[in-house]
Amino acid sequence: MQATALARAGLSVHVLTLDPTGVGSVVLEDGFVVHRIPASQAPVPPEMPYVAAGLWSTTLAAAYRGLDAEVGFDLVQAQDYYAEPLHLELRPETPLVTYLNAPSLVVSEQFGRIRTPGELALELLEGAALRRADLLLAPTELVLAETLRLHGEGLPEAIVCPHQVELERFACSDREPRTPGAPLRAVFIGRLEPLKGPAHALRTVAEARA
Repeated sequence: MQATALARAGLSVHVLTLDPTGVGSVVLEDGFVVHRIPASQAPVPPEMPYVAAGLWSTTLAAAYRGLDAEVGFDLVQAQDYYAEPLHLELRPETPLVTYLNAPSLVVSEQFGRIRTPGELALELLEGAALRRADLLLAPTELVLAETLRLHGEGLPEAIVCPHQVELERFACSDREPRTPGAPLRAVFIGRLEPLKGPAHALRTVAEARA
């Protein structure tokens, strides 16, 4: 949605993302260019997620370097997860903005999750990548406050910027009202894992039925 909105506003937008198929492609999609980049094929032990993150950020940096030489980007927005912007080589006039979906350290601390040494190392890499940014954007006050608290000193300026959602795209104007006694239907969108809270949706339906 963000890329589409920026493209409609007249900006030239490129999105660099992982291609899980390992093939790689460049396509024009809804007014912006999507570069699907295959990951490194180097074997990585599952107990070393920080190695996988380092390989991906290096692969991403190489793809960005070649593209920036052609395009000359005015701004780069990156994500916090997996330390993606860790190895980006940016020109001095190109600011880096990193969006805080919720760093691994914040998620782990919020849920009291026990981490392996490899996961702890990944959290440190994400923190190092955050410190490379010129500006941090957070979707909520909680994510911002916990990121600042847990990642400590050295972070750049950070502000809250809520998720931008086009609600009209989810509207159902022709939907008929539910008749009494009809089945209740709920939709959950997300991975089926405790962190995403699918149980909350089930409890809500149970309460509604009661």
